[in-house]
Amino acid sequence: MSNKNHAFTLAEILITLGIIGIIAALTLPTLILNYKEKETVSRLKKFYSITSQAYNLALNEFGTPDTWGLLNYNESLGEENTNFLNYLKPYLNIIEYCGSEKYKCWSNTTTLTGAIFQHSSDKYYSKAILADGSAILTYVLDKTCTKNSGNVKEICGQMRVDINGQKKPNILGRDVFSFHITKNRIIPTGTNLENSGNNSFEEGCIGEKSEGRGCTAWIIYNENMDYLHCPEKIGWEKLKSCK
Repeated sequence: MSNKNHAFTLAEILITLGIIGIIAALTLPTLILNYKEKETVSRLKKFYSITSQAYNLALNEFGTPDTWGLLNYNESLGEENTNFLNYLKPYLNIIEYCGSEKYKCWSNTTTLTGAIFQHSSDKYYSKAILADGSAILTYVLDKTCTKNSGNVKEICGQMRVDINGQKKPNILGRDVFSFHITKNRIIPTGTNLENSGNNSFEEGCIGEKSEGRGCTAWIIYNENMDYLHCPEKIGWEKLKSCK
């Protein structure tokens, strides 16, 4: 009987390590992407919950926004008491309040199609950084709260969040997301109440010319970002994920 010990040769070890490396190289980017998307879902849902509560408290104290003395974005000169965030900030955990100051608290936002919104410099946006590192921006669309978007009624303005603050990519539908501020509640853009227009899921998130404005509701209610991976398969009347 032979007493020789059987062991892997150096060549066999190197081949095995090479195979492991190839598998890791193929799977690691997917794992990282999945983790980042799950983190986005979690942070966006948390933001929606926090700001909805803050808005309800503001409504209870001050009444509905059409009585707040707001100014539409095209009338505003940057006065803080004419913007939404002035009324919300007592109920939010803000670590830096920038109001309408230029180039603070927010970076310019890029759409999915590559257009740029001058969020960081236009005076009618009001901005702040929250304790979790996310950035919030608001602006007044209609001080009388009579705007509609599909079946979303009594819209007063818009709110946006950049879930990782001023860190890149600063792109709508990826780390920047939009909400309607209506007379009585905050509603994520892109629900099935909006079936057309830039804020709808069909035209504002998965359409060929979509800017990314209409992706918010999809993430909150379906808890995925699969519109980035299989847009042809999903929709409010279709599949809710790529799987």
